[in-house]
Order: sequence, then structure tokens, then C-alpha cells
Amino acid sequence: MSNLSKLYLNKLVFSGIHGQTGREKTDPQYFQVDIEMEIDISKACESDSLSDTYDYKYAREIARGVIEDEHYILIETIAHQIAERICKDPKVFFATVVISKLNASKNGVPRVEVAYKRAPQEMGLHE
Repeated sequence: MSNLSKLYLNKLVFSGIHGQTGREKTDPQYFQVDIEMEIDISKACESDSLSDTYDYKYAREIARGVIEDEHYILIETIAHQIAERICKDPKVFFATVVISKLNASKNGVPRVEVAYKRAPQEMGLHE
């Protein structure tokens, strides 16, 4: 029996060059990333073993790599890239990624949320 639980990584901050206007194309900006994942913890609860659950350091590294090493125009694209890559791990059933641009213009802090969910068929379940 599966035991789905949520795993949260909140307030991760990375610096990267993303955007299309003015200094966005050349100057690093700070982005806050909040990640929510749905994972099956059944085995891990019994074994108390890291190998039986999703090691959240992988999600952190994915977010860091997308923001620091890649370049996109839209924060929507950044959020989608992170969520999609996290969900490639068979232990992750669902990921929601929220990106906030911390040093945005006087218009406020743009924020976007992207949810990415795989169907059971994509995961090899219910075939």
C-alpha cells in the first residue's frame, strides 16, 4: 500500500541571468524557489533508509543548476524545467515549483507557480 507524503523545500535562493529586458540579460538576479513534491514513503518508513525515499538534495541541485547554469526569458520556463526534471525520478509523483524574482522592479515581486504531474502510465503503473 502506498503512503504518499509531501516533501517541501522552501526559500531556496539562487542567482542567475534570466530575462529579456535591459540588465536582465547581463546582470545576475536573485530567485527564490519553493518546491513541493509528492512521494511514496512506504518503504522508507519501514527501513529508515535514505535509498528508499527521494533524497531532496537532488531537487535542490536541479533548481540550482537551472537557475545558475542555464538562461531563460520567462520565470514560467524556469519553474517548468525544474518541475519536469524532478518528476523524472520514479520516486516523485508530483512536483509544484514556485519561483519568485526577488529583486524585481517597482511593480512588485513577480511570482509564478508551475505544477507538473505524471500520469500513472508514464510511471509504468497500471499498464
